Amino acid sequence: MTFSVEGQDDPDGVAAGTRCIIGSATNSCSSQWVDPPYEIRVPGILDSCDGQDSTAEDCIPFAGGRLMVRYIGGELDTYVWQVRQPDVP
Repeated sequence: MTFSVEGQDDPDGVAAGTRCIIGSATNSCSSQWVDPPYEIRVPGILDSCDGQDSTAEDCIPFAGGRLMVRYIGGELDTYVWQVRQPDVP
């Protein structure tokens, strides 16, 4: 997934131009939080599984693994990461 691409909707469904764009000269995130925050859905939250399609993302169990992020920041950038994960079955 790639977020903060100028002119493109973000992968979590937020429309282009809604959030600031990291590294942009015209819509910069300088001195502000990215709002709304990026949201990456982790498979395995079976509450939304309707049982009709066992291959649907909502029906694939996931009990753990690695979350890897590549962030290309600028000189003197400050950043904070917060990860919230609901209880895993």
